[in-house]
Amino acid sequence: MKFNKNSIHFTTALSIAVSLVTAMSAAQANTINFTTLRSGFVDSFESLSVDPSNGKVYERTSFQGGTAVRVYANMVDFAAATPSSTLNLAPQGFYGTYSAVRDGQLYGRSSNGSNSDAMTWSTTTGTQTSSISGYAGMGGINGTDTFNWGGYSGVNFMQDSTGLYVVGGAAGAGNNNWQIETLGTGLNSVSSTVFSPAGSGSLGYGFIINGTLFTGASFSSNNVTNAINVDTGAVSIVNNNLLGLGSSYYLSDFSYNYASDTLYAYNTMTRTFYQAANASVQFGVPAAVIPEPGTLILLGLGLAGLGFSRRKRAS
Repeated sequence: MKFNKNSIHFTTALSIAVSLVTAMSAAQANTINFTTLRSGFVDSFESLSVDPSNGKVYERTSFQGGTAVRVYANMVDFAAATPSSTLNLAPQGFYGTYSAVRDGQLYGRSSNGSNSDAMTWSTTTGTQTSSISGYAGMGGINGTDTFNWGGYSGVNFMQDSTGLYVVGGAAGAGNNNWQIETLGTGLNSVSSTVFSPAGSGSLGYGFIINGTLFTGASFSSNNVTNAINVDTGAVSIVNNNLLGLGSSYYLSDFSYNYASDTLYAYNTMTRTFYQAANASVQFGVPAAVIPEPGTLILLGLGLAGLGFSRRKRAS
């Protein structure tokens, strides 16, 4: 059979495309390696969030509205258990363990009721700076609208390089339907995405890396089973095993620092925080590389030259 240049190019492109699809499928079965960050915590439940702009670490020791937040200058100080100060939240603390910090504000759930109430506090004074009475469609009933470990995890703040989000169960859905709120200024949602996890529909924990929400079906499992596109809600089944988190699991808090590309996890069973370096690479979702302006110019000139050369040969 004879092939012309166009058919050869098509065959090559098809081969590359098939290779990419095969590689993507293979990448869905990953082993994620964690190492111990800090152990020996007295409290069963710990919350950790990192300000990606300056590396400060904010730790809270309860999921039931605790107001005292320990502040560390950096992760080295956190690992050494040497806080620089204590932030006292007023007029109240936040519920659940999932929180976030950005632009000098601490974000968290502000109620243990049936609504998805949320609040922000100043990271300088600890005083309330804004609040919201809930997100449309998102519930707050503990154990029904939350991760299946409870812990008032019905309003879970998560952030990555693409933005700040709130993940929570749809009101009254019994853990089967979930939604992602993309936040704009402050607590205001600019878009909402609804999704149904593959499998039982119940979730035990979650975290967002480069626009992908990864979830586990149970707080007592180290297996990540779903990857959800935060923009479209498209669900992909994955099989990512989290290694190094101990031999038994009660995973009650995850947080991601995109500035250092590190994922943090707290295991209540071992009273230990763990960390996974190069998290985006380990999970197979590296951030897109944006070429330098000079590179774009050279690329444009190269494409233009290629087009001119083809036209010259054709003539």
